[in-house]
Amino acid sequence: MTLGNAIVISGTAGTDVIVLRGLSLESTGASVGINMVGHPLKALHVQSCSVSGFGDWGIYFEPNVTGASLFVEDTTVTGCTVGIYPFGGNVSANPHVSIDRCRVERSDYGIWLDQATVWSATRLPPGTVSQL
Repeated sequence: MTLGNAIVISGTAGTDVIVLRGLSLESTGASVGINMVGHPLKALHVQSCSVSGFGDWGIYFEPNVTGASLFVEDTTVTGCTVGIYPFGGNVSANPHVSIDRCRVERSDYGIWLDQATVWSATRLPPGTVSQL
């Protein structure tokens, strides 16, 4: 098994907005599909993407700045241990999360909302949010 990430977001500023649109990420042994950990960021938008087969997280979002937002729209995450994981590792950095028109399938945990302070999930299939 190869460890690593398909996409790593780093070197960002607290005013940056990143948009990932129309990507298809399929693991050949990597641990994380989209990884944004320990950096400042205003917002990450994941739109119309497919993320599948990652050993740990499909989308892992752990900013180190208060008020950061994760928007996941029209995206499918399949066969990951945790599909979407917005985590406020630093309790004061609790990210805001919006998940709209997404499918998270064949994952141990679909959407794991741990320390996200504000979240919205709309038009999701039944059983998608696995852990609150």
